[in-house]
Amino acid sequence: MFDESEHYELFLTLLSQIHKKYALEIHAYCLMSNHFHLMVRPRELYLSDALRCLTSRYVKETNKLKMIDGPLVRGRFKSKLILTDEYLLQVAKYIHLNPVKAFIVKNPVDYRWSSYGAFLDANNSSAWLSTEFLLGYFGEESEIARKKFRVFVEQKESKDGQHGEPIPNYKSSAVLIHSEQCAIELPIRKIVRAARESFHIENKSLQSQFDRKSNLRRDIVIYLVKMHCRATLTQIGEYFGIKRTAVSDAVRRARVEVESNHELKKQYDQLSRAILADDVRDNEPDS
Repeated sequence: MFDESEHYELFLTLLSQIHKKYALEIHAYCLMSNHFHLMVRPRELYLSDALRCLTSRYVKETNKLKMIDGPLVRGRFKSKLILTDEYLLQVAKYIHLNPVKAFIVKNPVDYRWSSYGAFLDANNSSAWLSTEFLLGYFGEESEIARKKFRVFVEQKESKDGQHGEPIPNYKSSAVLIHSEQCAIELPIRKIVRAARESFHIENKSLQSQFDRKSNLRRDIVIYLVKMHCRATLTQIGEYFGIKRTAVSDAVRRARVEVESNHELKKQYDQLSRAILADDVRDNEPDS
């Protein structure tokens, strides 16, 4: 996927453009020779569109450089929703240690094509890379936070599998997306069934207009589908019997409610974990 330095540089240039075009927060990355890892947070609804645009443009531009034609990226993206602080930090560590685990370098700071150097030295950062959020877990003072982050990433596991001292500044549940090559798509009906059971609602009410409480629940279900499924807004609209624009509006309303209501946020996070853990059966007929 990446054969020359100019290929890595091209990908990062395109990543910076995608960041701006799709309002995509980029919190960490690592480019390996045959794959890449990103930790991102979408501020809009179109994460899959952003990643598809990124890879398609990269393939097109790289093929021009190589004077060849054909796919460089196979499969779809694998996406994992990060709902806890502990998992967030472990994913950041995992991403930056990829070159070490692949025996490319002994220390992650020596690997050029990751965001690790930007976390250790602000002079190595780019305007499109957001390091402040992760560093915020390690302290308010920048230099101290950078040193603690380096210790966290580079410290070895103890014999009992622990990673050393815990990070004290845990925040409320973070919602980020960790994305890499090849995707697993969850069926819409599986997500809807899980949400129906959690919110105690009838399937027919998802295609109807009731009071505000019922409409909010439907918005939440649509939001869950959008966050966990690769379906387009049009496809989601067809499933729920509403227009594409109505899906977009429902997602925005639900996101505001989830972020402002602690109990609803807790229920949403628990349901998201269950969906991602594949705890919801998909062998029952829709009612």
